[in-house]
Amino acid sequence: LGLPGAPEVVLGGEGGHSNEVVSLDFTLQGHRLLTCGVDKIIKIWDMAAHNDILTESQQYSGPPSAFRTRRVQVPLLSSSALHPNYVDCIRCYGDLAFSKSLDNKVTLWKPEFSPYYQTDTVSALREFELRDCNLWFIKFCLDPEFRYLALGNAKGSIFVFDVKTPGLKKALVNRGVHGPVRQTSFNASSTVLVGCCEDGSIITARPVVSANRNPSARAEPDPSMKATMLSTTTIGNQTSMTADCRPSLFIMRCLSKRS
Repeated sequence: LGLPGAPEVVLGGEGGHSNEVVSLDFTLQGHRLLTCGVDKIIKIWDMAAHNDILTESQQYSGPPSAFRTRRVQVPLLSSSALHPNYVDCIRCYGDLAFSKSLDNKVTLWKPEFSPYYQTDTVSALREFELRDCNLWFIKFCLDPEFRYLALGNAKGSIFVFDVKTPGLKKALVNRGVHGPVRQTSFNASSTVLVGCCEDGSIITARPVVSANRNPSARAEPDPSMKATMLSTTTIGNQTSMTADCRPSLFIMRCLSKRS
């Protein structure tokens, strides 16, 4: 199940990122990989084209150093048109994608692929604006049902957007946190939202949802999300965040000890 110490695919080189890669996300089908980073560029890589080498690695029995690692230098799409600064978060949304820079907004966009030549065309579809979020390295999240987008800001607040309803958002202000909320995450049923803060605290919020909602269904936006978020709870200083990124991306399977 993979080769300990040997990457199967390396994405980088001539057409790769020229600086740190700080966020990436697979499409639901796993056939494409979206990446972004300090070079202000968004890239989309074709992963379906490398299924053969992933299969080959499962059957390979030689030394890892002798495995024929595939190096991919040209992505399907490479664009710097959306963001004028570092791009620190990217998430797939069906055939679309969300990404964020340092300009107080998250952008929903569509890649424009050409069957005849490589293109760097992307079309911005919607912008989700918020205040006090012009700070580097603040990560947004989507809930498991792809209905809500949540993002913290530099002053301890979290904003929740209904991605299917333009203009609908709710600001959750946590009075006990005055620094940046660096990252947010929903639980599996989208009923609890957490944020990790620069001061080491974790804040939690519970959106008001309808009692008859099916957590496994990707339903239309729940009108009850318009209700006020409940109070937050801070869980003491027990978190820290570090990042160690490189311009090239190494694709490896989970490692397991060979018998």
